[in-house]
Amino acid sequence: MQRFLSAHFCRGGTSKGLFFQDHAFAKVSQETRNKIILAAMGSPDPDGRQIDGMGGGISSLSKAAILHAPGADHPGPDSANAFPGVRWANDLTKSRDEKNGWDVVYRFCQVGVREPELDWGSTCGNLVSAAAMTAINWNLVPTESVLHSMANEESTTLPVRILAANNGLIVTAKVPVMLSPSRTVVPITGGDAVISGVPGTGAPIVIETPILQAPLRTKHSRETLSIDGNEAS
Repeated sequence: MQRFLSAHFCRGGTSKGLFFQDHAFAKVSQETRNKIILAAMGSPDPDGRQIDGMGGGISSLSKAAILHAPGADHPGPDSANAFPGVRWANDLTKSRDEKNGWDVVYRFCQVGVREPELDWGSTCGNLVSAAAMTAINWNLVPTESVLHSMANEESTTLPVRILAANNGLIVTAKVPVMLSPSRTVVPITGGDAVISGVPGTGAPIVIETPILQAPLRTKHSRETLSIDGNEAS
């Protein structure tokens, strides 16, 4: 008997990935979850084409993610069915903190092309923009803050705070949005933004990431090194 799961296939930056909602996997084992994702992406493929799935045969086109709002009904972090990521990702109280809270949990995985491998320990900055737009479309993001300001405007920008569950960092995606005919907030997909590696134009989505270390690791703007008796700076 066949069973069906809904998913969104989206491009973010120069990457593409398959997005699942958390409830699709909440009641299955980690092994089953991984098998489903591998099959959906067409992995493993000895020829490296992922011809039987949504993958594109290279790492930037072989990605998946699980999205959900904090506080969702999940197996606990000690459960055999637990989702990957920091233990406190689903903590509703922490997520509501005005300064350090988050609206969406983003659980990214890199899917192997030729091998049946899933890496839940890394993250993808490119797909953050797609994660933000998908979360808005799935009504995972509170929109009350922008509904009032849009009363007399055709569009505005909605900041979406995204918790990267692999490392616990919070990234903010500023997404252009507008009101649909049913007066719900939806992302704007068209625009004049251009990025290297992607033909055409699209909506300008600004990603803000935290800087945890000094940009100049030695605290000096210029260093002189001696290499084989020669100085270089």
